[in-house]
Amino acid sequence: MDDDDDAELPRGAPLPPDDRLWRHPSEVGAEGGTQQIVIVSKGSSLGRTLAVAGLAGLIGAAATLAVVAGTDAFVRERKGDTAYSLREVPPPRAVGQSELAIADKVLPSVARVEATGPNGVVNGTAVVFRNDGELITTADLVDASQIVVYLSDGTKLDARVVGRSLDADIAILKVDRDDLPVAVGTKRKVAFGDLTVMIDASKPTRGPDITVGVVTKETTSVTRGDDKPAVYGVIQTTTRASVTPRSAGSLLIDSGGTVIGFITSRAEPPAEPSAADTPTTTAAKAVAGQTIRDSTVDEGNALHFALPADFAWDIAAQLADKGEVVKPWMGLRGGDISREEANQLGTTGGMRVTFVEDASPSRTARLRVDDVIVGLDDENIRGYNDWLVALRRHKPGDQVKITFMRDQELEAALATVAGKTEQP
Repeated sequence: MDDDDDAELPRGAPLPPDDRLWRHPSEVGAEGGTQQIVIVSKGSSLGRTLAVAGLAGLIGAAATLAVVAGTDAFVRERKGDTAYSLREVPPPRAVGQSELAIADKVLPSVARVEATGPNGVVNGTAVVFRNDGELITTADLVDASQIVVYLSDGTKLDARVVGRSLDADIAILKVDRDDLPVAVGTKRKVAFGDLTVMIDASKPTRGPDITVGVVTKETTSVTRGDDKPAVYGVIQTTTRASVTPRSAGSLLIDSGGTVIGFITSRAEPPAEPSAADTPTTTAAKAVAGQTIRDSTVDEGNALHFALPADFAWDIAAQLADKGEVVKPWMGLRGGDISREEANQLGTTGGMRVTFVEDASPSRTARLRVDDVIVGLDDENIRGYNDWLVALRRHKPGDQVKITFMRDQELEAALATVAGKTEQP
């Protein structure tokens, strides 16, 4: 696998694979508006987190700070600050809560996007991440000449794209409102078995579809065939009662009502009619305008794939604040090792280095071709997907420790992460 090969993008100059969320299989070898951030410590409860997030969108800075003084949280309101909420603690199990009760915590921040382009009208989902009218959705959805956003209260607003990362499949929409309730996004890594609730607001004739599921892979890659690029670093969730594809931008939230991911159409299967969506096979009931699907009734399972929230919020903040995206970069090319090679090395996997770029952090760290990287700081590296996910949790300037096998010996090197600007 070659991290730095070029691949065709929808527009503009391509990025090397080291800086892309996706990779083609041929590359696979063996100042306006108030802006808030709510940072909650491990000692803060979910209820207080959500209360502070809600209050922050409604009242002024002085009153907000007075509220958070006793909640071990802090609200930033300076321009340029990353405007989203981070929660490090695991979500509550929410015993006895219905998916509707969980979804209610974020539904006021969810909107339907209607994008009109050369192929007609496409509907998708977006979520408010800043109260000054900025929403996150997917880049592929808004490749359009006209965009309309329908807020949760039914308000119809024209929207414009203020930032778009083709590589990451993330876009920022702007509407003329400065009082929108913001969603809470998590920095916590999801875990196998975590409850998820999926919200798809794309249906023009009814309220959002709400479906329950679980995380079945914390991070994975998806390949959709020879003519489609693979997508890396996505969360896999399994749902029941709905085997139809979800719309681009559909939200995954945890049992505390915190956003953990965004469905990317690059990893969803093509839309097809499904018996699982008919009234005879799916227990569905309309509640307050939402369609709630009972996950215990449907006989089918469906896999869905989402961009992690921490990644999406980071890209969105860069687009909104700086108008560009700078990705962490190490200057490596590499590919997955086989299971047999991993057994010989006594590891669970690894990424074999196939090329080290001159004047790169990896060259400075004296990494060589055929080194097998097995760790980045405290993250195990079992292949390219793990490497990409671990690297994108760092920022340019961070010092990292790379653990690798060379000549059957375990070694380590320190390197400083560099940055590379994504081309528009």
